[in-house]
Amino acid sequence: MPHWHQQLQRQRDGITKHQLKAYFAMSEVRWRAGTTSPRNPQLEFQPGYFPMLDAELLKSVASQLMTGTSVDVGGKSTPVGRTSRQHLKTAAFRVEGHEYEAIEQNPEKPSRWGQLARSGHQVVQFKDAESNRFVAVVVDGEVTFYGASKKRS
Repeated sequence: MPHWHQQLQRQRDGITKHQLKAYFAMSEVRWRAGTTSPRNPQLEFQPGYFPMLDAELLKSVASQLMTGTSVDVGGKSTPVGRTSRQHLKTAAFRVEGHEYEAIEQNPEKPSRWGQLARSGHQVVQFKDAESNRFVAVVVDGEVTFYGASKKRS
């Protein structure tokens, strides 16, 4: 049986293996059975399902999270909550039916984002709620997408 990327290559009308890797790095793939595992070759790929987050939307959500009591996305307002342990600001929101979570960066973390938060920068992480993976970070209004080769702003 061929590898999953070879099967997808055929289904995606001639996309090369290297293009597929970049394709997967940009966002999650929705599989018919509801999982996001490309390792199960019995699942069929659903082309065209890639909800893309707009950099301007992320900047807006990050600003609202850090300064307000609610986050407004697409006319729907979500209250800003706090995590139970570190009391970090957090808010869940939907884009094209896909749920994301905005979370204030924990300044106690030793990562570069934690260092920036400790030094007074506003750092907000964005997580895909379904896959529980971080997809982007906003630092003082500058957006960096994880898995992307360049910053998009």
